[in-house]
Amino acid sequence: MESNNLSIVIQGPLYKEYPIKETLIKLRKIFPNSQIILSTSDHFIDEDNILDHYIKNEDIGGLSPLKFDHRPNNINRQIKSTISGIKLADRPVLLKLRTDLQLNSDKILSVWDILQDYNNNRKFNISNSRIITISLYSLNPRAYERLPYHVSDITLLGYRKDLERYFSCPYYTEEYASWYEYHSHINYSNKLERKFRSKYAVEQWLCLNFMYPNQDFPIAFHNDHNQNIIDEFEERLVDTFFICHPQDIDLSTPKFQKSYESFFCNLFCYSTKDSQAMLKEKRNIDMNFEAKYAFPDSIEQRNFFFKLYLLSPYLVKSLFNLRKTFIKAFGLFSIFSSKNKDN
Repeated sequence: MESNNLSIVIQGPLYKEYPIKETLIKLRKIFPNSQIILSTSDHFIDEDNILDHYIKNEDIGGLSPLKFDHRPNNINRQIKSTISGIKLADRPVLLKLRTDLQLNSDKILSVWDILQDYNNNRKFNISNSRIITISLYSLNPRAYERLPYHVSDITLLGYRKDLERYFSCPYYTEEYASWYEYHSHINYSNKLERKFRSKYAVEQWLCLNFMYPNQDFPIAFHNDHNQNIIDEFEERLVDTFFICHPQDIDLSTPKFQKSYESFFCNLFCYSTKDSQAMLKEKRNIDMNFEAKYAFPDSIEQRNFFFKLYLLSPYLVKSLFNLRKTFIKAFGLFSIFSSKNKDN
């Protein structure tokens, strides 16, 4: 796909540590003929005349924190700023980014082009084509945080009309935001799942409303799950999304670098190879794409660590920490050896 068919909506607050000007300059260079739209509640002066549209949204405020902590639930801010940007987009394909991210190449467009070859191989036509998203927080509900329909909203590439519908969902209510202040978690909830104050995660609310626009949701709360629920979710997931590790689309995520590098996060979130395996298993599609390495990477590795984790989470944690320590030690040894050679 050529960049003249692409609108880019960059959404969110403006951060000093992630200069938006640098992001815009890079995007204009990578996607020279695209339409670029910034939608934020902050003031911005486009000195270099890069933007096609700049929207300063009224700040509608946050809700009670998503979990029992002090971080505000900004779901309604995200819905408002994203949809106001999408409404001004006039290209057929749209890329939704956050203001704290950077794309370093146009590789995501190559992935999009590959996916179009398989557009007819779908059982569920919820979207006009599969939407590209990323592994960071696209949770596998078989893992530790068992939240079906938790598909990442950090970066999305799809047809404009699909993403317009995705972010046209109802605003989240304070009743739902503070749900577990007045209701008990289900008895099988683990420690991580009991941290939720909100009835649903932000990602779930967006995904569920997109897949079930009449709000006949198959889950009644955030960690409502069983094998049938997970099977139904993955049947819809494989036709509606393609999940990539950020490495596979050259996406920098400095705010989430800890998760980006985490072996646990890579294990508990769907990977690029998980997506490819689902396409093969459920739709008999051999996707012609070579995913980069992100341990644990192979399906065999992932299945092994899943089983091991169910037996002993502490053993898996110890093994991952040992591997991380070894990698750091090997890196330091390489630097030390290189300096000795130079001397």
